[in-house]
Amino acid sequence: MKDTTKTGTASDGQSAQDTAARPGVATRSDRMRRMTPQDFIVLGMDHIAYVNRELIEGKPIYVIHAADGSPVAMAENRDLAFAAVAQNGLDPVSVH
Repeated sequence: MKDTTKTGTASDGQSAQDTAARPGVATRSDRMRRMTPQDFIVLGMDHIAYVNRELIEGKPIYVIHAADGSPVAMAENRDLAFAAVAQNGLDPVSVH
């Protein structure tokens, strides 16, 4: 019979076996530390839209940005901006 018990887990959710030192194999944490800004942009491109409050001609407006930072839409208030993002199947994230 095969023993399927784990010997422990690492803090990032990987099994102890996954995080053991193996030559030439990077752990998930190692790969995340090496991500470039472009890698992060691509990672959220299909899932996230950023909402940022800006002043345009002295009036507050909520600008919706794609994950790469390009503006894609504007809304009069935060709730409307978040609803527009959700309606398009994306997760809204506030930018402060």
